Amino acid sequence: MYGKASAETEFLRFVRDNVLSQHPEGRALIRLYYQWSAFLVQLTTNDSDFEEYLKEVTDEFLLLFMEESN
Repeated sequence: MYGKASAETEFLRFVRDNVLSQHPEGRALIRLYYQWSAFLVQLTTNDSDFEEYLKEVTDEFLLLFMEESN
């Protein structure tokens, strides 16, 4: 969604590897993401409105997480 080398992607990887993976609930979210990610990619490829919606939701998550970590 942001590109493999974008700052957003790097931050999401950091959250996955250093925050979510440290807790059972976070590991469950990671598993859920990998179960659904291929399907979501297919949906966003065919529906630009849905892609924009997912990006907006993800952007909100990023903003909230950054605010919490400051």
